[in-house]
Parts: sequence; C-alpha cells; structure tokens
Amino acid sequence: MARLVVAATTLTLARGLQQPHALRTLSRLRSAAKDALEQHTERVQTGAGPGAPSPERAAHNKRQQEVFDSAAEFFASPEASPPEVEATLDALAKRICEPSRPEAAFRVLDVGSGTGCLSRRYAAAAAGGADVTGVDLSPEMVKAARAKGGNPTYVVADVVDYAAGYEGDLYDAVVFNACFGNIFDRSAALRAAAKVLAPGGRALITHPLGAAFVDELHERDASVVPAGLPRTLLDMEELVSEAPLTPAFVEDAVPYFSEFVRD
Repeated sequence: MARLVVAATTLTLARGLQQPHALRTLSRLRSAAKDALEQHTERVQTGAGPGAPSPERAAHNKRQQEVFDSAAEFFASPEASPPEVEATLDALAKRICEPSRPEAAFRVLDVGSGTGCLSRRYAAAAAGGADVTGVDLSPEMVKAARAKGGNPTYVVADVVDYAAGYEGDLYDAVVFNACFGNIFDRSAALRAAAKVLAPGGRALITHPLGAAFVDELHERDASVVPAGLPRTLLDMEELVSEAPLTPAFVEDAVPYFSEFVRD
C-alpha cells in the first residue's frame, strides 16, 4: 500500500509540474532530503550515529588520526605528489569515471580522501561533472583538503559509521584510494560501501604506487597499515563473502586497480 501511495504522489507531481503549488511541493521535498543528509552527516561527525565502534576499532582509528594529523602538512605539499604521481592520479580519475554520462553528475564517495588529491579530479574526469563526498579519519587532512578548494564535500568519519543509517542519494562509485591497507576491518568497509552504492555501482580499490608498496608499509608498521591489497579475484571474493558485491577485476600493477560491482 505504501508503494502505491508513493507512486500516486509521484504521478500527481509529474502531471502538475507546471503548477506553482506542485513546484513548491517539489522544492520542499528536495529541501527535506538535503536537511536529512546534513543531519546524518552531523550525527556521524559527533559520534551520535547508529551503532558504536568496538574498542579495537576506536583505538585503531585514533592511531590513524594521530598519524595522519601529524603528516597532513607533508601530504598537502608538492613534495607528496611529484609530477609522475600527479599524472597517475589524473589517469586513475579518468578510469574511475569511465561509466559517467553527460546527462548526470557522477556521484563518488572517496574513502580516505586525505588532502583531496583525487577527490578534486573527478569533476573534470566525469562526462557530466561529479558530486563528490570525501570521508577521512583525520581532521587535519580534511582541513587541508578544504583549504585547497574545489567542489567536494569533506566529512571527518570512518566509512563504516558514515554508511550506517545513510539515507541520501546512492553513489555510482565508492573509491578506496591509497587507504585500503590502513582500514581496521576491510570486509566491514566493503559492506559499508555496498550500503551506499546504487545497483550496478562499483567499489574500487586503487593505489598509485601499487600493492608491493603497501606491503612495504605493512612491514614497517602494521599498526598503521595492518593489511595489504587483494591480489587475486579469490582474495576479493573472501573480502565480500557477506556483502552484495561481485569481484569483477584486479590489476596487480603500478598503479594498482581492482573493482567490485554492486549486485
């Protein structure tokens, strides 16, 4: 019955779209949806969202925050992105946005967005522009990303918390660039990605310096980089055994690129 009511309401709005009262109603609906998304973001940022992290995840996230807060100045500097890395990021952005269409903005959730080095590139790479939200555990990295400008919206959050209770428009792509090895529970992060992806949307794991580089970071300090990147489709299948995601592709090269498709 509820679906019939929604359908009838939508049809009424469509038929009366040129009528002033219908336009006002549509405007109120859009405003309410925007308000709901803003309230969800505020709940995530203040820790008032549904569920709470385990002590282990909370401790891990605190460690990540401390490490990247202290490194934010470096990551915001030209030294962190030499020309060859900049070129690789341009190529990754274009590859990520390949399914985009001119008639609609390509919606991207950029996980571990850091100083926004990839987040800012989607708008130019997508055929119809991009609507980008970046989430990162480090307030200092987010501060640096905002200072660099561009159109992305940045949120200080764990992707698992961001996805819990999310009711906004679904994303075309959720991207884990240069961060997947840092995540406390990679399977939980992919389940979170599935929650906010539209059917047929893609969860993507990328790294401009490759999987071997992540392995080196893991060897140096497993408290910061507890895991490597999936190297085979079998590795990917194990990560999404409880998520509605299908492993589609993995390229264990430099740059690294793997892809899951939302069922």
